[in-house]
Amino acid sequence: MNEAAYGALRASAALWAGTSVLITNQRGQVLLQRVTYRPTRLLPGGAVDKGESPAQGAARELEEELGVTATVTRGLALDWVSPPAAQRPPP
Repeated sequence: MNEAAYGALRASAALWAGTSVLITNQRGQVLLQRVTYRPTRLLPGGAVDKGESPAQGAARELEEELGVTATVTRGLALDWVSPPAAQRPPP
C-alpha cells in the first residue's frame, strides 16, 4: 500500500488505533527499528487492524516487522489526537 492510500484509509476511519512496543534488555537498552520511510528509528508497531485488541495488534506487528513472536501483556500509555487537532499543520 502506498503512502497516499494508507493516509486515505486512516482518514476514512472513525477511530484509528495504533500500537508501539517498548522492549528493553536487562541493561535498559531499548529496541528500535530502522525503517526506509523515515530518517529516524522507531519503536516497532503500527496500525491495529479491525477486530484486533491493541495487544493482538502489537504482537502481530512484532512478528511482521521483526520476526519476533511475543505475547504483549501490559499497556504503558494511551495518546489521543482529536479530529480538529489532526487537521492543523504542525508548529
